[in-house]
Amino acid sequence: MRITFVLPGGGYNPSGGFKIVYEYANHLSRAGHKVTLIHPAYIGAAIERHPVSSLRRIMSRYLSRLFTQRWKPTRWFPLEESVSIRWIPLIHPAFIPDADVIFSTLWLTAEQVFHLPESKGKQLYLVQGIETWGGADDRVINTWKLPIRKIAISRWIQAELKAAGAESTYIPNGLDFEKFGCDTPMASRDPARIAMLYSALPIKGSSAGIAALIAARKENPAISAELFGVPGRPHDLPEWITYHQTPSQTELRAIYNRCSIFIAPSLSEGWGLTASEAMQCGAAVIATRIGGHEEFCIDMQSAILCEPGSTDAIKNAVIELVQNTGLRERLSRDGHALISRFTWQSSVEKMLAVLDER
Repeated sequence: MRITFVLPGGGYNPSGGFKIVYEYANHLSRAGHKVTLIHPAYIGAAIERHPVSSLRRIMSRYLSRLFTQRWKPTRWFPLEESVSIRWIPLIHPAFIPDADVIFSTLWLTAEQVFHLPESKGKQLYLVQGIETWGGADDRVINTWKLPIRKIAISRWIQAELKAAGAESTYIPNGLDFEKFGCDTPMASRDPARIAMLYSALPIKGSSAGIAALIAARKENPAISAELFGVPGRPHDLPEWITYHQTPSQTELRAIYNRCSIFIAPSLSEGWGLTASEAMQCGAAVIATRIGGHEEFCIDMQSAILCEPGSTDAIKNAVIELVQNTGLRERLSRDGHALISRFTWQSSVEKMLAVLDER
């Protein structure tokens, strides 16, 4: 089967949503399918209003990254050689190969892929979040109502789609248990060492997480932390917090295994990928009470859940886990057991069943 995924831009920097698409590409390719990953330089609509100036900007971006290769994901994600990756100026039939199936992976791609000719493939829409943070609410919701098959990666997304009048198929994300796993027993870790993803995007809640760490350290000076992310080190980050910019998968696994606790402070997630990776590596997770975490975070069973944006709640959970060895070790053990249910074998089997229905 010929399968095309249309992504919302270049894949040069690590991204959870892109990572899930790349995982599907690898697994489907190994299963014998011909997979193509499309990375458009431009997915906006300004070209309709200002065609000449917009085309100049599009071609400038397209050509500059074409020559520098600053669109390829291969520096952080290993793709199978059999997976074809393409950098194109914009979503247009001339740049999209004919296929049996074509996936949209963001609301903006769904808007434009929907108008492609039938020769580009039967359309599927992989809904990885409620992406109203990236566009007008009505435009995002209208893409859910398009007459194409929707795949929801979590139960809460499926519920949101249904509330908007759109049916979908639930296929949870899979996780790679060869890339991420528990190498260091909880009893051998520093109980006061904490990890967290940093992002400059307000929706990721990093400011609340950092504020909670600072407040917790005032009560317990033994607390230390390791943050990681794509941007450079924040200028106002305290010196006692170690920062890793764009760590490799091997380095990220080591970070998760060094730390006893992982904080996931996002205000919204389709699926909390870093929290699930931390669970794979045996960290006790503190997460915000949002749909993308509740898929695998059960309060006081597999994680501690806090209200989104509540610095005090996150701080109190940190203090509790640092001091309470029994709770920390139980959340580590039970969290790892729960997250182990989410395998790529299961997710790919469900996706193949959807593809076979066509």
